[in-house]
Amino acid sequence: MSFTRQAIEPATFEFFDYKRYTFSLGLKSPDGAWLSGHTASRFEPKVERIVVSGEMERQASLAHDKIETVLSAAGYSWNNVVKINDYVSVAGLGTYELIADIRSARLGSHLPATTCVVVDRLLRPAALIEIEVVASAHPAQVFELGRTDRKIPRAAATRIGDLVYVSGQVGVDESGEIPDKGDLVAQTTRAYRNIELALQKAGVSTKQIVKTVDYVHWSVRSDYRKTGRVRREVLDEPYPAATGIVVNRLPHPDALIQIDAFAHDGDRTAVNPGWDRYEKLTYNPAIRAGDYLYLSGQFSMNPVTQEPEHIDDIVAQTRNVYTNLFKVMDAAGLDEKAMVKTVEYVVGTGLPEYRKTAVVREELFSAPYPAATGCVIPQLLWPGMLIEVDSVARFS
Repeated sequence: MSFTRQAIEPATFEFFDYKRYTFSLGLKSPDGAWLSGHTASRFEPKVERIVVSGEMERQASLAHDKIETVLSAAGYSWNNVVKINDYVSVAGLGTYELIADIRSARLGSHLPATTCVVVDRLLRPAALIEIEVVASAHPAQVFELGRTDRKIPRAAATRIGDLVYVSGQVGVDESGEIPDKGDLVAQTTRAYRNIELALQKAGVSTKQIVKTVDYVHWSVRSDYRKTGRVRREVLDEPYPAATGIVVNRLPHPDALIQIDAFAHDGDRTAVNPGWDRYEKLTYNPAIRAGDYLYLSGQFSMNPVTQEPEHIDDIVAQTRNVYTNLFKVMDAAGLDEKAMVKTVEYVVGTGLPEYRKTAVVREELFSAPYPAATGCVIPQLLWPGMLIEVDSVARFS
């Protein structure tokens, strides 16, 4: 049975008229909330348009204000936040650590799992950071490893019931250094070892991972397939859902891959509409775990012929992507109303026509729309592909 989306709608949202867009500020369910990514964007009456201004600290402070407004409208606070993704532009990476005091002031002693994703830029060109959060109605257990890759306060993992979120991991050793410089496979192995250590603290293992998102440095894009053998060693069938995204930078200067993962301490079921290409891969189109359907990232491919479709046409690609995602959801017994969150990774060359994809969301979704985040990356794993969508859906 499909989940019916419930939009979070603050009585007052001074930043812009959010009802004009094809995304919700956030969605609420009985057990939590998913918020769209928030930047420092706000409507400026003097110029009659949305603007983003200021350096990292000012932008981060405003983004946190917006998130706090949305959380409060849902009946939550920062103490309910269990996972944060900070999408930081290459231009903002050098000052990212300046948000540490802002983050600490909001969170206090509460530490969510946190991942820093370095992207070419954000959809608002002047934006340096976009912050996406997941909140839980239930208390979270917080697990630390005693070290972080950067100064931003974060937990190694948070556990809410059967679900465990892990902070994004790179191939660092105990000193915080990467000994396997230039070796993608070795770094992938070490990153999974760090994930395993975090999961062990939470009482689960890598065999229970239900979703991974790999951020891979562009220079080793051609070697990415080789990491499949690491996945076969550390993961278990049914293999998790997965998304692979090419980036120009990673949070650690020597890192070639960063892995975001979460696990479920319970039954896991693979969902496949009948696409046999996945029989040879170390991931599935989706995994059902508890009340959630974790979907693999999709770009515009014919899943039967395995050929990319609509080369260099971002609007047609977007329609194809969501159509394929809905086919996976249908195989799980869900309709579009069950999709709660999307992240759209857009290749820079597709930006001139990207605004037109809002029409596709209007056609395919009914209001309230899913929570959404969008960011710009250098390329996808297939040439000519301009957008990849990572998503989560929920059962009733």
